[in-house]
Amino acid sequence: MRFRDSLGSVAKALESISTWTEMHSSAKAKTLLAAIKDGEFLVTIICLADMLAHTLPLSRLFQRQCIDVRTAKNALVDTMAVLDKRRVDSAETFSQLYKDAVVLADELETEIRSPRITKRQTYRCNAPMPDVESYYRTAVYAPLLDNVLTDLKSRFTVEAESAYELFLFVPSQSHATKEDDKKYLANISGRYSAFMGTNVSTTAKMAEAELGLWRQKWMREAEDGREVPTTAAGALDTCDREIFPLIHTFLQILATLPRSLS
Repeated sequence: MRFRDSLGSVAKALESISTWTEMHSSAKAKTLLAAIKDGEFLVTIICLADMLAHTLPLSRLFQRQCIDVRTAKNALVDTMAVLDKRRVDSAETFSQLYKDAVVLADELETEIRSPRITKRQTYRCNAPMPDVESYYRTAVYAPLLDNVLTDLKSRFTVEAESAYELFLFVPSQSHATKEDDKKYLANISGRYSAFMGTNVSTTAKMAEAELGLWRQKWMREAEDGREVPTTAAGALDTCDREIFPLIHTFLQILATLPRSLS
């Protein structure tokens, strides 16, 4: 998005360099200047900036050290719903983006044209369209939306989402409801009971008992003015394996997961 805002300054710098007597630099500047004034490039930059504006909140959320399970899941669902709606209403949503691209092209003293259509084309969209806007909506905007939606669905699978349920055992995430607790504990026990050497039902009951004691411990610690861990690693350092064997194992699993499951 910052690159889009500074594109005019970039173009001016390249225009200045293209007048140099040093041939190597001036030739490269002319090539780059022609590239950034290309209609498809300008439309793509505008579309990407719009896409990133919609996914930036989700990106920031998933870069936190500790993520609330419900908030993370709801944010993902909401983001995908917004992108899905923009895909359905692509004719309307792209109209403003195309106008922005035209304004940007005017700033760079160029214009947006659709490429030449041939009878046979292998490496780019070759669909005949009634106007330039329709061409770029079909060739750039719609495929970009489809790609982002497909990527989100493939990265945030049910298995990936379920791993975030382990944040239940991070002390700072102790505001889940009892219904959420039971659901998360049942899911976690079903996935990891094999590591505990017990069946799912027994693991769930033991985990529920440990969780109650674990939360009580941190309520007391907080009342005494001690800092409550906000990360899996911090919680693991303070978790007594003899008293909380299941929680210790769950925190080990959580602490060794990639920073971003995407």
